[in-house]
Amino acid sequence: MGLSKRVVISGTGAITPLGYGTQAFVEGLLNGQCSFQPARPDIHRHHPSSPLACIESALIPETADIDRSPQFAVTAAEMALADAGWGRPTCESSRTLLIVATTKANINAATTFFEDEHQPSSVLRRGLLSSIASELAHMLRWGGPVLTVSVACASGIVALGRALRAIHTKEIDRVLVVGVDDASSFVYGGFANFNALDPAGARPFDRHRQGLTVGEGAVAVTLEPKDSGIELAAYGASSDANHITGPARDGCGLVTALETALQRAQIYPQAVGFGILHGTGTPYNDAMEGEAYSQVFGPKAMPVASLKGSIGHLMGASGLCNVVAAIHGLTHKYCPPTVGLTEMDPTIPLDVVHNMPRTVDHSIAVTSASGFGGINGAIVLRRLPKPLLNPPPTIRGTQPSIPRVRLSLVHTIDMACSSAPRTPTAKSIRHRDQLCQTALRAADHVFNTTPGLLDDFRNQPHALVLGTAVGSLQSDHAYYRRENPHAEHLPSPRLFSYTLPNIALGEIAIRHQLRGEQHVISAGTVSGLTAIIEGIRLIESREVQIVLVLTIDTCIPPLQPRVRLPPYAAAYLLEAANSPRSNELGHIQGTLKPFTTARADDDERSFVGGKGITELNQLILARQKACIYRTCHQGYQVELSFMPNLALTEQQPHQ
Repeated sequence: MGLSKRVVISGTGAITPLGYGTQAFVEGLLNGQCSFQPARPDIHRHHPSSPLACIESALIPETADIDRSPQFAVTAAEMALADAGWGRPTCESSRTLLIVATTKANINAATTFFEDEHQPSSVLRRGLLSSIASELAHMLRWGGPVLTVSVACASGIVALGRALRAIHTKEIDRVLVVGVDDASSFVYGGFANFNALDPAGARPFDRHRQGLTVGEGAVAVTLEPKDSGIELAAYGASSDANHITGPARDGCGLVTALETALQRAQIYPQAVGFGILHGTGTPYNDAMEGEAYSQVFGPKAMPVASLKGSIGHLMGASGLCNVVAAIHGLTHKYCPPTVGLTEMDPTIPLDVVHNMPRTVDHSIAVTSASGFGGINGAIVLRRLPKPLLNPPPTIRGTQPSIPRVRLSLVHTIDMACSSAPRTPTAKSIRHRDQLCQTALRAADHVFNTTPGLLDDFRNQPHALVLGTAVGSLQSDHAYYRRENPHAEHLPSPRLFSYTLPNIALGEIAIRHQLRGEQHVISAGTVSGLTAIIEGIRLIESREVQIVLVLTIDTCIPPLQPRVRLPPYAAAYLLEAANSPRSNELGHIQGTLKPFTTARADDDERSFVGGKGITELNQLILARQKACIYRTCHQGYQVELSFMPNLALTEQQPHQ
């Protein structure tokens, strides 16, 4: 019997500032509870104090063996697994995927290392993007593939979209998605330097709103094919290609994401009953959302709400918070109130629920999230009718074949070499960090040397994918040194924005006006190879036709005295096989293999996420015969196969 085409959220788990468990979370929302508390001195430090939404220490006692954010993650994950009834065989199955969505991962571990750089490198490794996923996989004894998604505050929504595609393409059978971030002086200070914190606490859509409130926690959901329950009907994503920190005033990116999700779900806007919005409480975000939702659904067409006035901004977990709230609302037929809203901004054309919940008897809801870098994501949820006791037999037609994926270009840049090629626009990118500089130079080279490619990207569904292990640690280090209370000058707010790795893709999108999807993938030392596989999966889903994959890691200043970690970059152009482009190297396939329980060693070289990239490139560019490349490191395993275009090889032998 084949799998159902419908993917439902079968289990949820949450630990939030409202309490322990999903029930405490939704009851707190329903009752209009506000979880804000005065910021601890170790969080706000030398900045003016604004409220925080923190989890009580009694719920998650600190231990020496595990940091706070992984504790959040495993707590929420175990709740969701129990709620879904997934036993040990399901978690150990090679057909079950684990995705962790996070904005800054375990940044407190990284800052601990920055305070004393003579500590073992294992301390800094706990601050890598993929560290929480690795720790969670070990604690759960996970048997399937594992990866991390990090695209700022849209991470949770994008991770759900990745999970949906994985099941639809039958790459795997089930997915556990965990969104997690914890409150830290690093993040608090960054938003304080932006003047983006509301001293009275977040007041979404309020006339007098001044900013957001930093929160913390973890939310987990399980997804699997079923014919009843709350269906994750569709996902859409887009970049507004406007600014790395400011949303487009006309909401164009969010409009595209919402319209894409509705189109894929085959749902008219008028059929949507309510929406759970991002609603951070910042002046520009809330105004942008009002513009976008009014364009798609009409002014004040349906009740909407924001959760940020109750729980604060949970960063990587915020999108999953919205989804769990929408699930509960669909199940019990209500839209929760927006805490903190006392006087509606008259310029925002939304029907925002406040003071008390509103009864909404509809079967469809939407939720969305936006983030730095211009990323926007949207999800459509649908309450499915209860199955019939004696359902009619299902007529199963021929399943469409998975499209072949063409590899059209491979380009490498050795940024450590003084003779590395420079683009004519090199001066214009000097103020950016090395990750962004490298990404921009690689993308510029690809677009400048391939005639017509930029037009193809703009005219077709496309995506940008970045694979990185180190992520933005270089900027994290630079920012933290300036954010330290003993520093002579406070850091520029712009520097804080570069502590998010997806900003590199946002810079490319802005520079070349690309409005497609963006994905930042981390999987330890095989992050680069995993990113290639993610690009392949995007095309196999038939929702994207062309993908630029970048695999980049930069040097980490604190480790430089010990071992040289030269930055590297490689770019791959992936296209659907029916593309008319003539410069085809061959066809490529890839598979994420089950996670292994081998623990990482303390070798600093294990920080580099480009393991296998050089060897794979050599095999591809040789173009002599079909090859399969496999590698395993730090528990992550991948396999890629390449079939060269032998006809092209004979015409244009590789030099």
